[in-house]
Formats: sequence, structure tokens, C-alpha cells
Amino acid sequence: MPIPKRKDGEDRNKFMSRCMSDNNMSKDYPDNKQRVAVCISKATEDLDYVQAADFHLYYNEFGYTEEIDEDNFYVPAEADYEDWDDGDVEEWDWAEARPGLWENIRRKKEREGKNYKPAKTVKEGRPTQEQLKRAQSDVDAYADHLEDEEAEALQRGKPGPNDPRKTPAPKKDQKKGSKRNKPDSAKDDKGKISFSKNTESRLRDAVSKHNAKGKGPKATLGMLKAVYRRGAGAFSTSHAPKMSRDGWAMARVRAFLYLLRNGRPSNPNYKQDNDLLPSSHKRSSKAAMSPKQKEALDKNKDGKISKEDFEMLRKEKEQAAFEYEDPKTGQLYRFQRKGMYKKDGRFLRYKGKAEIDYTESAEYQGRKVKLGKPFRTPGGPKKSAVYVKNEKGNVVKVNFGDPNMKIKKNIPGRRKNFRARHNCDNPGPRWKARYWSCRAW
Repeated sequence: MPIPKRKDGEDRNKFMSRCMSDNNMSKDYPDNKQRVAVCISKATEDLDYVQAADFHLYYNEFGYTEEIDEDNFYVPAEADYEDWDDGDVEEWDWAEARPGLWENIRRKKEREGKNYKPAKTVKEGRPTQEQLKRAQSDVDAYADHLEDEEAEALQRGKPGPNDPRKTPAPKKDQKKGSKRNKPDSAKDDKGKISFSKNTESRLRDAVSKHNAKGKGPKATLGMLKAVYRRGAGAFSTSHAPKMSRDGWAMARVRAFLYLLRNGRPSNPNYKQDNDLLPSSHKRSSKAAMSPKQKEALDKNKDGKISKEDFEMLRKEKEQAAFEYEDPKTGQLYRFQRKGMYKKDGRFLRYKGKAEIDYTESAEYQGRKVKLGKPFRTPGGPKKSAVYVKNEKGNVVKVNFGDPNMKIKKNIPGRRKNFRARHNCDNPGPRWKARYWSCRAW
């Protein structure tokens, strides 16, 4: 397999970390000394003999500090942590502290799996900032000329990245509740909802026109009132620019009538009002279940579908799940069957059966590490590593210790020589490898 190459402008220490932890390098060069030699030769290709020798010596003697990214972030198991530290240990959560670019990329990789494709660069066709601004101004200009029918069209199809429907509502439009109608009055078509005479007249006309066509189930005024009120409420979250609350709500009413007539929505993502459809409609959430569906859900075999059945179904699923951990990121995954699983080219580590109180919503479970607590790194690049905050307050990873040598601090002469050689009376800042090598001795 090809040996990793240093990228243009890539820090040598960062390249060493990437090279030493590369899966193919670990297979082709299982001996750590040999792997170090090969990686150092690649890291120092553009240096003269003396500079290369200095880098080799510094790397072996001290180690190095690197910024954290998805390639080098590793969550150690509790057993990996060593039994010593410098007395200043704290817990740090990547997801809470760094929910930026790399965390979003990790989420996207996990969500899309094999279909994941890295974002294009500008050279590969990615729009520049100027092009994005121009596109946004085009959307704003188009929205200025929206009329009622065009507003309805905007509710069709899946919103794209620059879709006007994604425009957050300004603060003046972010209203909650209604002085005229009680909360939950739109939860079904039986609620008491009152509108102005003009609005109610338009809704009555819409009911009459729909029912006169004789296509699909009949509409009722109660249905359309509930849909209108929900649409008016959704206006407080997001809507196309220059739209009125009434126009947005009426567009939703027309979308609902289209669903009634045609048996399917014009926008496949429109499902919010399926509970208002009559039970005879195939998209209705009130539609009757088939005998097979009832049999599958009736877990307690009492002939009824109740909350108890759903609770039993949930527990059954959790108890049957097996939990696996990504050894590099610490991300937890659950599978219904026990077996061998891989993520991003790495085999997942079996953790045992999932605990009952584990929830899928714990999206970043396993992304926490201990700052200031050294841990073993059997896969390299050095013997140990530790996460600490640097002078800027950013968390960095410090790799230190020769993986091919044992510390012999129990021999007074060896310990004295090491500490004198590395000036351990003044070990330097906490975010440097020499500090932690001295602490180990």
C-alpha cells in the first residue's frame, strides 16, 4: 500500500501523527521503530541532513503537541488512563466545546455513510461568497413579486439551500398564541376557532368549491380552520420574504385541499396536517391498521393497542441491542445482531449489551475526555498522550514518551540522569511534551 505523503504546508508533527496512526502503515510496518523511521523519512524529505537529524532526535526525546481534529481525536477507554497526573484534571466534551466545522463533518459522515462526499473547493466549482450574495439578492427580488398562487408553489418540493421558505421570521412576526383563540384549538377539526368575517368567508368558499368538484373526500370548515391556524402559527417560525401571515396560511389551506383531491401531497414532505384528514383517506393518520399490523403491535396479547404495548416494544428493542464503540472517536453505535462492524475503515469495539437507559438522542455520547489525565496510546504515534489547554485556552493533544522504552525511575541514577538531561526542574509549559515526560519521571 502507498505510504502517506506530507501535504503542502502541513505541519511535520501533524503529519507524523497521521502517518503513525494510518491503518495501512500499521499493517505494513507493525514494528513501531520501523514505522517511526519510515514516517520521519517522509516528514523530512525537504530538509538537509542536520535538520532531519534534529527533528528525529527531538521527536524521539520529547514528543510533540498538535491541534485536535477528526483525524487525531481519540477517546480513551477508562482502562487506558494512567494512574498518575499533575493534579489538575477536568472533563471536556468535544461536542459542547467544539460544535464547529469538524463536528458538523463528523455528523454528516455518520448521517450519509457511504454516500458522503466532501464539500467542493472553489476550484472544483464551489460558489464564491460574491456568487452566494448575488444568488440571495435574486431570491429577495423574486420574493418581492410573489403573488398568492406563487406563494402556494413555494410550499411544493423539498426546500433547497437558498429556498426562501428557510428565511427565519423577523422578530416582529415571532408571535405566540392568540388573543381570540385558545391554545390547542387547532389540534383537530372540532376545535372552536374564530376568524374575521372575511377570512371565514374565504374558507367557506374554498370548502364549497372543493366539494362541488366531487374529487376525493369532502372538506369541512373545521378542517380548513385548523389548517389555516396552523399555517398562521408556522409563519412565526419561518416564511418567504415579503409574505403576509394570511397569505402563508391560505397557501397551506390550498396545499391541504390538493392533498384531499389527489390522495397525495404536492410536496412529499408535507405531512403536518395528516391528522386532519378523514379516516377514509389513505394518508390519514387515523386510518385503520391492518390485522397484521395489529398483531405485531399487540405485545401483551390483550387484543388492544395501548401505551403498555409500545412500552414493551421499546424495551424489547433496547434489550436486544448490542453496543459497539469506535476506538478512535468513542462514538457509540447499536446493532440488533452481534457481529463484526466497521465505520470509516475502523473495526468497532464490542461493549456488550446496551443498557436500558441508553437513548438514541444521546448523539454525542462517548465524546468526553479528561483534560490533564495521561492515557496510553497502543496504536502510536507515541507511548502516551494527554489533552490539555494551551496558552490560548484551546484544547490540544500532547504526545510524549518512547513506545519502545520502559521508564526506570525506580533506579535513582537513571531518574537523576533523565531529569538533569531534560532540565526537569524547569519543564516548561503544560502544553509541551517535555513537561509531561518530566512528570512521568
